[in-house]
Amino acid sequence: MGKRELSKEQLAAARLLTRNVALTAGAGTGKTSTLVERFVTILKGRSAAVRQIAAITFTEKAAN
Repeated sequence: MGKRELSKEQLAAARLLTRNVALTAGAGTGKTSTLVERFVTILKGRSAAVRQIAAITFTEKAAN
């Protein structure tokens, strides 16, 4: 799986750290990539430790 370029809206969701987010969209739209970017941003900024992040997915493909 190659690295996906995020849209302006996806980057905004990934970098808005002052509130929780929930993403809903169709298959292949970049939800998982957006959340991964968000987690990386949180970890790089030391806003949370890995053990403090909960990620839940509802598809087998996204979980692998």
